[in-house]
Amino acid sequence: MQLSACFIEGVYGDGDNGFLEAKEHLLPNTPFQTCVFHKELHMGQIVPVKSVRISKKLTPYQKHDIKSFQWLFKETIYASTKEEAYEAFDRLKEYTKSSAHQYPEKFMKAYRSLAHNFKYTLTHFDYPQMRRDNNLLECFNGCIKPRLRLMRGFKKKENLNRYLKLFLLSFRFHPLKESRFDERRGKSPLEVSGVFLPKYYNFLSFLRTKLHLSYQPKST
Repeated sequence: MQLSACFIEGVYGDGDNGFLEAKEHLLPNTPFQTCVFHKELHMGQIVPVKSVRISKKLTPYQKHDIKSFQWLFKETIYASTKEEAYEAFDRLKEYTKSSAHQYPEKFMKAYRSLAHNFKYTLTHFDYPQMRRDNNLLECFNGCIKPRLRLMRGFKKKENLNRYLKLFLLSFRFHPLKESRFDERRGKSPLEVSGVFLPKYYNFLSFLRTKLHLSYQPKST
């Protein structure tokens, strides 16, 4: 089976070998990007970066080692260019294999996790339509999951179809209020994708803000 990739600009994932094999079979010409934010989260599960601020057992030298590794790791995945990413990756490798720290096993495990399919963390440099993470998609997943749980009580497929279409349409205009990226915060998915929206695209919002009108049901 072959999927048509004419409307698929890119694919995101965690770099799992099985997923990549399926992607190469179904979408061989579509670029693939590993989410670097997930790489950072996985590194934090291996290296105790959160303990640096709260732990009283770690010595200042141990905290320095952890912060140094974390800085080199983030310098690699958040580099401004592909060349800078490779240079930072080499520095991370050199530091990991050196005897200048006290965490040889943890640092090596985290390094190998990043090294696995490392080239896919750099895809966004060659394809401007892609970003280095899929946080925008994760935001959507976080919004739709509780909505899907509500649908368990629906009896008719027609109602399910209408509900999903209404939610998907509404989400496109929903501002991203908690985005960690300044260029996305306060913008809707449509605006993030480059679609221009007039100030008052919502007629009800226009009535409330300009004419101070609101619908109040009559009490009986």
